[in-house]
Amino acid sequence: MIDNEDKEIVAHFEYEEGALVTAVDGQHAGEIGEVDEILVTPGSGRNSVTVSTDDGSFETVEEYVVTIDENFVGDDDE
Repeated sequence: MIDNEDKEIVAHFEYEEGALVTAVDGQHAGEIGEVDEILVTPGSGRNSVTVSTDDGSFETVEEYVVTIDENFVGDDDE
């Protein structure tokens, strides 16, 4: 995460199993979940990631997910 005013890095969220992510592209764009597994493809193939959501799970290419902070997820009760 970067501060908009001084462009300093203010936080870093690790991309790893258990991390909270959101899909930013593909058919699951906008979905939020937790990384179950990162599948590394040998060679020049694209890596993929399995993400658990409240409604199940999905698999997508690694480039389509971004690690987020738990504060990014709004509370529907507010």
